[in-house]
Amino acid sequence: MEASRTSKTRVTCESKALRLLTIFILAMNLVLFSPYVLIADALVAMVWADLVQKSAVLKRMAVKRSLSATRLFVQERIVVTYRFANNTGVGIDVVCNPSTDLPNLSKREIKLRLNPKAEVMEEVSGVYYTLGQKRVGPVSLFYEGLFGLFGIWKTCEYDEEILVFPYFEEVVFEKEVLRQLLPGRNTAYRLLEDATKVKTTREYVDEPLNRMHWKLSARYGKLMTKDFDTTALGRVHLVVDMNMPEGVVVNDAWRHMRLRYEEQVVNAAGSVLKELKKRGTSVRLSIIGEQVWESEFPRTEFVMYLESLVRAKGVENPMVRTTEVLAAYAPQASLDETILLMTMHLTEREIPLLVKLRARCAKVIVWLMPYGYRPFSYHRSRSFEMPHPEAAKVLEYSKILEENRIIVKFFLDNDALQEVIDRVS
Repeated sequence: MEASRTSKTRVTCESKALRLLTIFILAMNLVLFSPYVLIADALVAMVWADLVQKSAVLKRMAVKRSLSATRLFVQERIVVTYRFANNTGVGIDVVCNPSTDLPNLSKREIKLRLNPKAEVMEEVSGVYYTLGQKRVGPVSLFYEGLFGLFGIWKTCEYDEEILVFPYFEEVVFEKEVLRQLLPGRNTAYRLLEDATKVKTTREYVDEPLNRMHWKLSARYGKLMTKDFDTTALGRVHLVVDMNMPEGVVVNDAWRHMRLRYEEQVVNAAGSVLKELKKRGTSVRLSIIGEQVWESEFPRTEFVMYLESLVRAKGVENPMVRTTEVLAAYAPQASLDETILLMTMHLTEREIPLLVKLRARCAKVIVWLMPYGYRPFSYHRSRSFEMPHPEAAKVLEYSKILEENRIIVKFFLDNDALQEVIDRVS
């Protein structure tokens, strides 16, 4: 259980009916002297005393909340535990609304009897159906005054962050498409040499001076050079674009597609990251959304990447466009790097930037996912989804990219993630 820290507490009172009644009784005292008016005076005084007393009780009442987990998966049940402590010598009956933002709540309303100097514990549970940053929401307590003439609310808000992860599909790179540097090509570059491991030594031919083995040269009386061993893997730069594509007419259809795409691109990126980090591949993650998030963690670290993915949010009118981000990456690209771009759409403005990136790195792969993809556990079925008009332009652009040795794969709604990976060569 992780305790939540209270950030704000407020007590409010609604006593309009009581105030109107008080004014009426005071007016009756001015015009009429009667035992009944005295009784009414006593009753109103009693109600006001109850309001003051119960307001003090609620102000001094402590409400603590703890969560069973702050990191969970979609449709995983979360348990919220409340502890209500009455720190006064006066008992009180209240109605508790335990949450406003937790879906599928097990208890929408809890009736509590808090005796003097006593503590009561209650548990509720719920389920989040979508990924991302979530909140349980504030808890509120309500006390209804005598005869319903007033009401007192105590509301407590908490500082807490809940991250909901999707369930990731297991994917396998059987063709090593994301890990081979320059498959099938000879190159003059010796990529990823490990200077800590000398593979062999040989007589000097035409090498830089920093490769000279001076001790052996002195021993054998001739110049000797070192050949270093090489590592097996290159680096992967995963770029995830979550924003509404540039150059499309923003309407309800595109808004719906973007929201669905945002959730599925997190699933796809998470699956790819999980497989890469399981093998210890060096991965740089860049997310284009409300802002640009950059993450790079060593060795097999995987969870921190996922936290970056689920925290990120795409927008319809971004401050930073994909073209600007790709233009900034071009000078940083290196020959030991594979760039994988996941995006919803391409425009002609991105084409020259991708070609420029391809000239500077080992491989560029573009996944176009306007419709998301089919979960692998679902059987292939007949698709009735019609390609949007902009898709024809994207297909034309993909031909240009493939001519420049850039791998482009267009996801249809009936394609599974593993099937597309297998088609990448």
